[in-house]
Amino acid sequence: MSMTFAGTTIPGKQGAFATSPPMLQATRTKFQGIVGTSEINGERGMRIVECHIWIFNSGALYDDASIKAFLRTLDNLVGTHGDIVDTDSTYKRNFKHCTFEGFSPHPRGPIEDSAGKLGWWCEGTLRWTQLYDGEDTG
Repeated sequence: MSMTFAGTTIPGKQGAFATSPPMLQATRTKFQGIVGTSEINGERGMRIVECHIWIFNSGALYDDASIKAFLRTLDNLVGTHGDIVDTDSTYKRNFKHCTFEGFSPHPRGPIEDSAGKLGWWCEGTLRWTQLYDGEDTG
């Protein structure tokens, strides 16, 4: 098992999570006829959380139809809000208050493991937006 998001298990083997710095909420304005630019800074805002993953099912191996069905499940999660719970023993990072932006598969799409150990699998990147709530949550 790799991770869960909003109660949905995303099976496979993941890479490390990559996060952007929290985005600064700022408004910058240049007024005609005035030298310089004004800036109003707010608080820190959202940040991007990404994870490279090889999706496969180590229990009941995916066939062509079932890997495509799982990828549709990921498409249906777009816009869902929840927590990322990392169940991988290597990284163990959890992220609260995330909205799923989607899964970008490798251009070759799902492929079959020629050795027959993984069944059908798909490599790609998972992407979320994490809402900043005043504490470092990741």
